Amino acid sequence: MKTVAAHAICVAARRSGDKNDSEEYNCVIVPANTDLPYEFEERFAPVDPHQTSVVAKIVQGEPDQPSKDAAVLRKITVPIQPSDKHADRIKLKGRYTEEGLLETVFIDELLGKPVSDSFVHSAGLSKAEISSKREQLSTEMER
Repeated sequence: MKTVAAHAICVAARRSGDKNDSEEYNCVIVPANTDLPYEFEERFAPVDPHQTSVVAKIVQGEPDQPSKDAAVLRKITVPIQPSDKHADRIKLKGRYTEEGLLETVFIDELLGKPVSDSFVHSAGLSKAEISSKREQLSTEMER
């Protein structure tokens, strides 16, 4: 029996082609239904050449959809070197295991300081979310 990713795991990022679009979109790093374990690598560019850090948001959501509607799984602050070199210099490498462990390493290639993070991702609702939904349903049924 094989294990697959139940949902797509993405990074919230702006699209590089349209400077007037400030919306963040889901950039897939682990496609839904992908066999696990799975390794990935992506590159990103900072929005502003004067930034000293970026906040990378790992989300569970639909590919290429606005990230505002996606469930945020993790926020990771990555230090970057201010520079007008906007090339895709922020590299993300990682892997997603059969046990749900998501391991990431972000590095700005100009600064050279990797930021590692890992966490276990359980697809679906958390216990708190389930409890909240039950209360909400119970209240609606009483009406």
